[in-house]
Amino acid sequence: EMPALQRPLARKPPEAAVPSITKLSEISLVFPDVKYAGIITSQGYVVESYGVCSEEPAKLLEIARMYGTSTASIMRGRNRIEIFYLGDVKDLSNYGILEFADGAEISEEVVDAAKKAINKYFMSTIVSRG
Repeated sequence: EMPALQRPLARKPPEAAVPSITKLSEISLVFPDVKYAGIITSQGYVVESYGVCSEEPAKLLEIARMYGTSTASIMRGRNRIEIFYLGDVKDLSNYGILEFADGAEISEEVVDAAKKAINKYFMSTIVSRG
């Protein structure tokens, strides 16, 4: 008799290491499709940014607020804009904004990895500054 074949356990592929950046402008070195990256407070003050956003960052934050969400994805022409909550510093909520050129061509994995890189940068640099 042949022994029954055992099915291999389905494993989740290991998550790629989140790239470390020491300045926001380095995001373009890791993710060349990023046209703009910014960190903005809930009051609309830009804490740090790289590149030129096709929309005013404060207006983008208002769009997310209108929908009552801390995360939003917007397509403007060929550009994809991501708005996402990062964390609080001194009672101010902070959000990340990413704009990708040719946004329809960007995979969700790239978008998620770029968000994680900004989040890691925010936690290690901005939060530590206080």
